[in-house]
Amino acid sequence: MAIDFKNAAFISAYRGGYSEDRNTSRHASLAVALVKFGLEFEECKGEYRGVPERSYIVNAPGGESLAKVKQLARRYEQESLLLTADSVASLWFTEAGKSEVFGKIRELNLTEEFEDHTELADGRILAIV
Repeated sequence: MAIDFKNAAFISAYRGGYSEDRNTSRHASLAVALVKFGLEFEECKGEYRGVPERSYIVNAPGGESLAKVKQLARRYEQESLLLTADSVASLWFTEAGKSEVFGKIRELNLTEEFEDHTELADGRILAIV
């Protein structure tokens, strides 16, 4: 069953300045941590600030599951975590521990292009508008 992108968390272990090998290893390690936490997730490909990165969409509607994803964002030194609730998108900033709403997530049609976007495993492309 596909995770509802309108109510999810999007997390990556990639870091700018790290080698592709190191980022690949961190990505695999994050998957192990998600499994250990018992979280449902799927792999996806994203682009953040013009840089491609592998990431995960996580079923984390709130409460304990969201707390676990936030813990992992800190562990993997992420600047922020993309969260969606009823299609409203916000960035949760790990250092400040605060969220900022910045749009709505939606599926793109074939003619639209966005610099920052996510491609799900089934080929759908998502962006914040």
